[in-house]
Amino acid sequence: MIKLSRFNENQRGVTLIELLAVIVILGIIAAVAVPSVLGQINSSKTSVDAANQALIKDAVERAYLMEAVKDTDFPMTLTPGTSGGTITGGATPVDIKDKLIPNYLKEVPPLKDSTHIKYTVTIDSNKKISVGY
Repeated sequence: MIKLSRFNENQRGVTLIELLAVIVILGIIAAVAVPSVLGQINSSKTSVDAANQALIKDAVERAYLMEAVKDTDFPMTLTPGTSGGTITGGATPVDIKDKLIPNYLKEVPPLKDSTHIKYTVTIDSNKKISVGY
């Protein structure tokens, strides 16, 4: 019995105050870090969509230069989805998916920003191609 009491006297545990101090510090770190991480996630989604717009613009420009896509195919609407997505074009929209996929574009890239559902490709009078939402 004497050995047991000596063992307890030499033991030092964590007090409730120390435990609360650690929890408060972790809470402060979380309060600072979480909004920063969420901001980075939203920023990356915007960057991905911008990169996808550039990819679509490049593919449509190449198809236009190779005359796979004509002036009458504009404006185009590219909607991500199964089987590579859908692509319609012209004043009276028709399916022009076979003009771009698979030769110029593997598939319509998905949109990461949930506020948009499709890409729109237009051409101006100077033959400049633009991609938007």
